[in-house]
Amino acid sequence: MFFTFLLTLSAVVGSPSIWPPPQFIDASGESVQLHSTFSIETNHNSNRLLAAIKRYSNIISQIQSKSHNQNFRTSSIQSRLPALLHLRLDVLNGNEYLGENTHYDYRLQVRPGDSIVNANATSIYGAMYALESFVQLVRVGPGSAMLMYSSVSVVDAPQYAWRGLMIDTGRRFFPMPLVKNLLDTLSANKMNVLHLHASDLCRFSVESKKFPNLTASLTGIHAGFYTQTDIADMIAYAGDRGIRVVPEFDVPGHSRGFIPLESKGIQFCTTGGGRSQLYGDPANKTYSILHEIFQEMSTLFKDKVFNIGCDETGVSGPCTQQSTFNLERKLFNAIENEFGKTPEGWEEAYFNAGAATNNTIVNAWARHTAAQITKTGRRAVESSDSHFYFTSPGAAGPAGWKKCWYDIATGVASAHLHLLLGGEISMWSDSYCYLRQCDPTSTSKPVGYKLFDPKNNKEFGQSIGGMIWPRGYVAAAAFWNFNTSFDPSSDATTKAIYKFNDDLIARGSWACPSTCHCDQLTACGKPYLQPVPPSAGDILTMAPCDEGITEWEWTTSGPIYLRANKSLCIHYESTSTYPLTIEQCLPLDTWIHNPNTSTVYGSNGSGSATFLQTSESLCMDLSTANGAVGTWKCGSAQPNQEWSYDSSTGAIVSMSQYHDATRSAFAGTCITTVPK
Repeated sequence: MFFTFLLTLSAVVGSPSIWPPPQFIDASGESVQLHSTFSIETNHNSNRLLAAIKRYSNIISQIQSKSHNQNFRTSSIQSRLPALLHLRLDVLNGNEYLGENTHYDYRLQVRPGDSIVNANATSIYGAMYALESFVQLVRVGPGSAMLMYSSVSVVDAPQYAWRGLMIDTGRRFFPMPLVKNLLDTLSANKMNVLHLHASDLCRFSVESKKFPNLTASLTGIHAGFYTQTDIADMIAYAGDRGIRVVPEFDVPGHSRGFIPLESKGIQFCTTGGGRSQLYGDPANKTYSILHEIFQEMSTLFKDKVFNIGCDETGVSGPCTQQSTFNLERKLFNAIENEFGKTPEGWEEAYFNAGAATNNTIVNAWARHTAAQITKTGRRAVESSDSHFYFTSPGAAGPAGWKKCWYDIATGVASAHLHLLLGGEISMWSDSYCYLRQCDPTSTSKPVGYKLFDPKNNKEFGQSIGGMIWPRGYVAAAAFWNFNTSFDPSSDATTKAIYKFNDDLIARGSWACPSTCHCDQLTACGKPYLQPVPPSAGDILTMAPCDEGITEWEWTTSGPIYLRANKSLCIHYESTSTYPLTIEQCLPLDTWIHNPNTSTVYGSNGSGSATFLQTSESLCMDLSTANGAVGTWKCGSAQPNQEWSYDSSTGAIVSMSQYHDATRSAFAGTCITTVPK
């Protein structure tokens, strides 16, 4: 079988073979087998490079294993060319430095008839990218893994030094397995920065030895923080994949996570449960505490860049723009002059408070662009919310990822291009908070609030992966090399992205399945949180309306049945009162909703569908003793006989407004089940 694929620099963006599309690829000729003993060799003994070789060797071994189990026609089994024996990696510089000046360039070459794949790179990290590109060209073959082409020449390097993903662990905690899963996917996309937004309105998510009470209260549904050992593990795991970990501790706004330090003297602009902005007080109490924390954190995180946010501050109480400027400028100066780091902050650090120093890296995200930042002589990272914010789900396929193909250098003068470090995806977790922005004064719940509880960590991880990928692949390609001729909606691109996505899912990446739509709670229309199906004999009871309410469905004329199993109905015996149970559907189980009185009443238990007068019928009601749902003579003095139907969830909802001490706990709640 022959494949011909020839690309020039101008056409490379249509390549279905390597993602992100390389600067140059020339690939042609028939596919060629990898020998059963195919190996990867290198001239450097860097532990990180050797670990990468082992990872990619395992991927190739998995493809080999799948190939051995494939059934192909005899005529297609033999390749006319000798099998490839090994890949030779030549690295110019074997040190493990990771930073703004790290080189990621590489070359990959295969000549027809040769048994060796040659790759060379300036650094070990460029060598890792060469391995990634090579693996993407390897496919399952007839009895052996196959390189798609017998002639390959790739010359590649990124356009930008900063190709990042921000994860918001200051709202919903991202457990370590999720972080590592994301790092693996970042590596495959040749992305090199994990921006760890580590504190916000819900938590300070990193252990402090100086101030242990910052994380001591993170228990129950709020549980989750990184120990300092976790951080060291995260940095090492990321570094092994050529990825930097840049921390962000957001101040002075978005700082509710610092509330545990009020006893130490830290001050807020306001009082009450919703307080969230820190006050730069004249006595410098707030600054002194932040200085201690940041000094500790700057030692823990090894990267040269240290981000302190500085976004979305306001003027409130004693907090003026001047006090905010003073606090932010002192912190920027300390980071730069005392901690030996490069400060970073969101666009407000310069355009609002004006506190950003000349050396501060500024993230553009909403009202300002990278071009406006570089014009000031400062370095910029483009995080445009209209292109790279993934807080909300996108549409399925190209319609959802097209906006991610954006030239982050838009408007940047050629003389300032060296100040544009790169771009960044932002995966905020606002929509997963148990209350809106974790504000105890709020009563609204965002769409993904059920995934806030750490008992749902696995489902949360799958949800986050589905929200980022595959649309994040398009952003990664824009950060790697933007090309105006690339069409993110073309059939060729769509096929390439879905093939890449399928490959990464096979490697273990959490991503939205190809051709599907994913949101916070579902993938391909299936919920991440699977409701526990009730069974016969389960008892009806009441619970808050966010617990199990999707289990029920009714019509205005009856019967009431289970959405998950329509053979099971709400059942009662004519002689019983409490509790009602789940049993096989029978005529005597039929209930009718009276929209005029908002009651639900049932038959007389005779087995027929003939109903008595409403005043004589049995109505669904709630036991004041145990919260179980049962029957009561309609019209009796039972306030909880009023019910409504929630069409968005299919729930039967109690509408009682009775508020004495014994009943208020059950008012406004929904029918659910507990095992008998």
